[in-house]
Amino acid sequence: MNTQAMDFASLRAELQQGLALSKQGSYERRMPAKAALPKIRTALKGLRVLAQQQSTAEVWRTLALAEEVLLHYPAAVEALQKAISLSQHHDRKDLKRLAQMKGYAAKWNALGLMPSSLDALGRHLECQLVEEHCDHTHRHTEAWLIANSIKSPANAIKGLKSVGGYCDCEVLSNAV
Repeated sequence: MNTQAMDFASLRAELQQGLALSKQGSYERRMPAKAALPKIRTALKGLRVLAQQQSTAEVWRTLALAEEVLLHYPAAVEALQKAISLSQHHDRKDLKRLAQMKGYAAKWNALGLMPSSLDALGRHLECQLVEEHCDHTHRHTEAWLIANSIKSPANAIKGLKSVGGYCDCEVLSNAV
């Protein structure tokens, strides 16, 4: 087995370990658990380098997964499109996944929040909801959006609703 293949195998294993720690499903992803981030980021960095050195469909497909897990949907779409173009035949699973990723990309783009902002919003909501129960509004979410100079809080709340965040506690459990 050559060195590049071993590198790919170890990077894929690192990504799989990160996925196991991420507390994510493959449907309606959200920011992975903090314990998973070092493994996922290590795998992502290595896969980006490897994709330039060893441009195979499998490397690009795995890179797409690593990008997707971190909610980098535009990069995930691009990587999966590259994998499809390098494949000898178009796999229906890849085409279905590509369509799904494009839909998720549109949802997250409509949200107008970066994954790091969602993480900060989550920490804020955790603190607020410990002090007082959810009143089934976006009171705390809206206050955080305004305090952090988010351009359009109304659009952000609309985007949060599109991913299941219909009130502060649901933003916490379904979006961040």
